[in-house]
Amino acid sequence: MTTADFGGKANAVRVPNTRAGIRRLVARLGEEKDIVRIVVESTGGYERALTVALSAAGLPVILVNPWRVRRFGEGLGILAKTDSIDARVLALYGERAEPPHRAIPGPRQREMADLVRRRRQLIAMTVAEKNRLENASSVVRRDIQALVKVLERRVVKLDERIDAPSLTTRRRRRPDSAWRALRVSGQALRGR
Repeated sequence: MTTADFGGKANAVRVPNTRAGIRRLVARLGEEKDIVRIVVESTGGYERALTVALSAAGLPVILVNPWRVRRFGEGLGILAKTDSIDARVLALYGERAEPPHRAIPGPRQREMADLVRRRRQLIAMTVAEKNRLENASSVVRRDIQALVKVLERRVVKLDERIDAPSLTTRRRRRPDSAWRALRVSGQALRGR
C-alpha cells in the first residue's frame, strides 16, 4: 500500500499491507497532529485490516469508491496510473472533494456482510453450474448435479447463519409475548 501526504510535503511512502506494516502506519499517523481525514480506497476487502486499525486508533478514516477517485484524477488530466500517482490523487481527492466521514462497520456488521457476500457468490456458482447442465454431456451431467446440490445446501446453511443473529437481536428488543405473537402469526421476520 502507498500513502501520501499532501499537507505541504507531497511525499509518498510505501507500506506493506501486513499486520506489521499496518501497525507501523497507524503508529506513525497517530503521532501526526491536525489530521483532518485519512482517505482509503475500497479495494474488495484488502483495505479492511487498515480501516479497522485506523478506526480503532481513533483516526479519522474515510473509505471511498475507487471509481470516483479515478474519475476525479482523469478530470484533472492525470491519466497515468502508478502506486505513487494513485496515492497523490487519493490525497488530493480527500482534500478537494472532502468526502464525508462515515462510521466503519463494526465486527458484527462486517461478519454479516461477509456472509451475505459469500451467499451471493454461491448463488452465482449455482446459476453457472445449472447453465452448464443444459448443454452437458452425460459424462459430466451427474458431477454437475452433485455440485449443484452441494452449493444449494451451502446456501441453506448460510441462510441459517444470516438469519440467526438478526432473530436474536429482534428477540431482545421485543417482549416475549410480542415475539410469540409474531411467530404464531407467521409474519416474515427477515430484514429486507
